[in-house]
Amino acid sequence: MPLLTTCLIWRAEETAKVVRRSSLVIHLLGDSGGCEEKLSSLVLYFFEDGRGCEEKLSSLVIHLFGHSRGCEEKLSSLVIHLSANSRGCEDKLRSRLLYLSGDSRGCEEKLSSLVIHLSADSRGCEEKLGSLVKHLSADSRGCEEKLGSLVLYLSGDSRGCEEKLSSLVIHMSGDSRGYEEKLLLLSYICQETAEAVKRSSGPLFYICQETAEAVKRSSGPLFYISQETSEAVKRT
Repeated sequence: MPLLTTCLIWRAEETAKVVRRSSLVIHLLGDSGGCEEKLSSLVLYFFEDGRGCEEKLSSLVIHLFGHSRGCEEKLSSLVIHLSANSRGCEDKLRSRLLYLSGDSRGCEEKLSSLVIHLSADSRGCEEKLGSLVKHLSADSRGCEEKLGSLVLYLSGDSRGCEEKLSSLVIHMSGDSRGYEEKLLLLSYICQETAEAVKRSSGPLFYICQETAEAVKRSSGPLFYISQETSEAVKRT
């Protein structure tokens, strides 16, 4: 935990100037445009510099961490301001997931679109985590950055970032394998999820079901998270 925190703090210090310039959260909260306009603004933010996908995504993570408000408050604000689409949640997810699995865009475009899409409804963090987990093996970032991204999606309760991250790290350390082995397992689960997305034309329920089955077969550290995901989807 101390090492992970140190890495996140170091990256935050290194990218502080970029973070202040981008002011992404302030931009999204400070205009009156609809969902499409805000999404275009975010895509432009990713296009307008020459950095790689992982560097841009980590800057976005650090930007959300570096703001004075808590994680849950920031993400709640994004949910409130990015809910302009009148289509139902299942319809939006179905079209978005099918679209993401069938185009040749880069990682930053697909992931930024999905992040905004998942922020535009009122579902709980378990369901969002179940949808997003397949994307975390698509880049070369290290453990601390991938876990940092996950923390942003564990903001559905009142605990602080440190406590939530601590819970995730403790959960992942339930066996004797190291981070690299666990992330390799996560990569396998992600591949299974991606295949489920390609095969499925249905809503998130079926995708989460297939993800849960993949985790059960691997008996990995994400079993508990996937179990919660499956139960949360069944309740909706």
